[in-house]
Amino acid sequence: TAHQRNMRNVAFRGPIHILGGGSIGLLFAASIRIAFPSYPLRIMLREHHKPKLLKADTETSIEVSLLRDTKSSIVQIPADVISGSNDKIRNLLVATKANDALAAIDSVKNSLELDSRIIILCNGSLAVRDEIRNTLSDIHHTTFISTTHGAFRHSSSSFLTHDSKVFKVEHAGVGKTLVENDVPLAELLDQSGLHAKSTSNIDLVLWKKLAANCVINPLTAIIGCKNGQIVHDPLYLKIIPEVLQELSKVAPYPKKLTADSLLEFVEQVIADTKYNTSSMLQDVQRQQRTEIEYLNGFIIKKGIELGIPTPANQEVYDLVRNVEHSTLSNNDI
Repeated sequence: TAHQRNMRNVAFRGPIHILGGGSIGLLFAASIRIAFPSYPLRIMLREHHKPKLLKADTETSIEVSLLRDTKSSIVQIPADVISGSNDKIRNLLVATKANDALAAIDSVKNSLELDSRIIILCNGSLAVRDEIRNTLSDIHHTTFISTTHGAFRHSSSSFLTHDSKVFKVEHAGVGKTLVENDVPLAELLDQSGLHAKSTSNIDLVLWKKLAANCVINPLTAIIGCKNGQIVHDPLYLKIIPEVLQELSKVAPYPKKLTADSLLEFVEQVIADTKYNTSSMLQDVQRQQRTEIEYLNGFIIKKGIELGIPTPANQEVYDLVRNVEHSTLSNNDI
């Protein structure tokens, strides 16, 4: 097809293993394979996804149906459950929930080589980075990616196909992707339709992304709505300026990350992803634990370390914890 691109134009050619079958991991995997059908890519899934694996000869794969701009594309992507994979991993793209990232990396550590790269694509990356530094001292080279693309998985057969084995993902908000100091990787993602570029200041980018996540994710989960609807809720007007003011005070960039500039950024992300169902709302709907500890919980922790009060973030944190406790299934508590 016209949008399939020639691999000769891509400088980044290393095989990529994507850890996690959530919406963003599947969005990135499907985008790369649609643009470059022969790109060496493999998704590594948790055991409960095993029934969805398709077998052909010795190769296992999954089928992903990606809905983008009202057009659906079905793409087959090599895949395996983590326990069944013997591959050596050159580039590990971690696209799990923040609270699963450390355990997920640990689960494949025997497949990592000394010069393997770990590429972190999670919400709450700043908290994940702290965890990695504190617990995986022999860690391989790490690269961080921040994306404001919105995507969510359809659990029902709500579009294109009624095959329950197919992973159905909707690209519900076009954003931008920033990659830490890696032009070839950024070009690969950019040519895959993920609007990517390399940045030399990923730390600042991750703080801005955290601001968006500390507003959009908890409020959509508390209110129970899509991203674009939170701005009409009284809670947004009442508490969000204070949430961002506190984040601005605990961040190491007081001049670059003012509360006003953060609000402007957050409102742009809300506009870009207004039809998306946030990952935190999806967690609540699926009766799973949320990433609140790695978002507003991280701001609270930083506030304690610096002696800066964070009552607005604490209020948001408590509201999400209440929603979690009222929905968590018994086997998850």
